[in-house]
Amino acid sequence: MSEEEATKLLNSLTQQKATQVQDWLKSVWQGKQQIPENFNWDGLAIVAADKARGTVSSFGEQEPPNLDWAKVAISVYDFLAATHPNMKYSFSLDAMMLRAYTISKMGYIPGDPILDGACIVNWFLNNLKFSPKEALCIALHWKDVMANKYKELTQNQQQFATLIEEVRQLRQIKNQLLVIQLLSQNNQFKLDEEMYTWLSIQQQLP
Repeated sequence: MSEEEATKLLNSLTQQKATQVQDWLKSVWQGKQQIPENFNWDGLAIVAADKARGTVSSFGEQEPPNLDWAKVAISVYDFLAATHPNMKYSFSLDAMMLRAYTISKMGYIPGDPILDGACIVNWFLNNLKFSPKEALCIALHWKDVMANKYKELTQNQQQFATLIEEVRQLRQIKNQLLVIQLLSQNNQFKLDEEMYTWLSIQQQLP
């Protein structure tokens, strides 16, 4: 399939109903249709996510979120996360942010594939490598290093590399906490004490 044909396919899909796109995705992933090698999956996810959040009408009013388009977007983000290991974190973050947004607008429904906040909390906890206390200690150590001991630490490449990797992981946690923060805006879904502890140190992370 040429690039022009792939673009036409993307445009055609985004003009269809979300349920029709879901059927197309199911057909592709069941192997009933060939996946174009140059098809813009990321583009489909972005457009579907925009539709899921609701567009602005001609009168300037924000339309309500669309759960069917949220299902399409999250399905594609999950597919991209599974097939692009180097981008797994980014695609998973996009999917969970859309979940949290949809829950904040449409409510929390236990067991729902999109509107169950427990899915987001489990995603956050399953990716953790530190406790809140450990994360805060690393963050404070990093601030001290940057203020007073940067030159000294850089002379020990192994220690410096270890600290840089820990700081990178803390920044990922901080980004994930943006999702938890959005989820917390829905009063129907109650976070536990551990999650509120994480939120309390969010701004102290690098």
